[in-house]
This record gives sequence, structure tokens and C-alpha cells, in this order.
Amino acid sequence: EFGGRHALYELNYAGAPEEVRLQVLKGAERGGRLKQMEELVDQCMADYDEKGWTGDTWLPPLAAQAN
Repeated sequence: EFGGRHALYELNYAGAPEEVRLQVLKGAERGGRLKQMEELVDQCMADYDEKGWTGDTWLPPLAAQAN
């Protein structure tokens, strides 16, 4: 039983999980890291669209594969 109670204690030690996530988000926002992370996501998402990869960085274009 102790192990089970201890796991619950560790889970909630810093506070409610939702509150902890909000604190991390606000900390990243204040430190300027959130903007960097959003730019990285935008850069990664620009590499593909609904038809697949947009450039040949990761895979050769489909026309080259057909030859």
C-alpha cells in the first residue's frame, strides 16, 4: 500500500497536473522560449502539406521517383 500512496503523492507533489502545465507554459512565454518553439513547429509543418513533402530535403520529389 505504501508504494501506491507514494506514487500518488509524487504525482500531485507540485500541484494539480493542469496547473503545472500552465506554469510551464507561462514560464516559456516569459522567457521567450515559447516563440522559439512555435517557430520550430511552423518550420517543421512547412515541410509538408496534404500531398506529402514539399521539398526534397527528406525524400526525392515524386517525379524523380517515377523515372
